[in-house]
Amino acid sequence: MQIKAVFFDVGNTLITTDLPESEVFCDVAAAVGVQLDARQVNSLVPLMYQRYEEFYGADSSFWSDDGQARQIWLQMYRYLCELLGIEDEAAEIADRVYEVYFTADAWRCFDDVLPCLERLAALDVQMGLISNWDSTLRQIVSGLGLACHFQTVLGSADVCCCKPDAAIFQIALEHLGVSAQQAVHVGDHCQADVQGAMGVGMGAVLLDRAGQHVGFSAAPRISSLGQLPGLIEQWQI
Repeated sequence: MQIKAVFFDVGNTLITTDLPESEVFCDVAAAVGVQLDARQVNSLVPLMYQRYEEFYGADSSFWSDDGQARQIWLQMYRYLCELLGIEDEAAEIADRVYEVYFTADAWRCFDDVLPCLERLAALDVQMGLISNWDSTLRQIVSGLGLACHFQTVLGSADVCCCKPDAAIFQIALEHLGVSAQQAVHVGDHCQADVQGAMGVGMGAVLLDRAGQHVGFSAAPRISSLGQLPGLIEQWQI
């Protein structure tokens, strides 16, 4: 296999929230006169993401439209408010929390990202981003200083299609002028990233930072991006 391009997912693959939801919720709620216990909020955040995965598993197409993507997250934040027993303030808090994550200030790169990108650049492979994200993706990636590493940045809302649909992967391949057999996609989601990429004939790598998919065998599984360049080098032989 001759790898000419490596594509990455963004959220939970390259970047993570620098402002945890529990902290943001407490700050926003305080601003509207509601005092919350950060430990309680933190304990309920996993239920919010569980609800998100249920929506995503049923129909991920909301990521192909900026307005729909926004509504899903507002719904998630309102759901967390309901779990916290603050339904009356839910709409205002949800709006304010959503706005916090519009900018790069709310995000940070994982420590293994830049070393990985620099090693891949030395292997003379092109790189791109394929992410289920709203229209803020480019400004966040640029604000974090990552844009210079990628030849294409594809946010699902910007191209009106989303992972795991074949269309978004095909657009990415066309942007870099490579075939599916010459490309690998790396991400943290079994369905969106691995199944989506493999569905169009691309190679795929599952990034499992938390060790949640130990039994996964459909594609190579790594726990850190530090392992990726070596894997790409092996495929180049």
